[in-house]
Amino acid sequence: MVDPAGKVTLAVLEHPDVLECAAIPVPGDDAEEEVKVILTLRDQVTLTPAELSAFLEPRMPAFMLPRYIEIVAELPKTPTQKIRKDVLRSAGAGPHSWRRPEPERERRHGKRRDG
Repeated sequence: MVDPAGKVTLAVLEHPDVLECAAIPVPGDDAEEEVKVILTLRDQVTLTPAELSAFLEPRMPAFMLPRYIEIVAELPKTPTQKIRKDVLRSAGAGPHSWRRPEPERERRHGKRRDG
């Protein structure tokens, strides 16, 4: 499960510049699923994916950190305003997604899954 109990989503929403977000699974390099976060920002703010990643690092274990972050103008929604994760999943990682660099220890020793 990519976002157990919505913890990734809740951590992202703690950032004051984030308006709404969804965490979805995307295929990873090693056949395991990676976390991708798609989000919208509040009006007249700028936040880069790298800044958001740095904000999240002390707030969650490494295995839950989003590998991909994409900032969009709006998220697809149902008529009742629920985020359509099925539409987001179909896009996958996508060419517009920022990818978090792997920490040095992951490059040298394989992925470290701590929790």
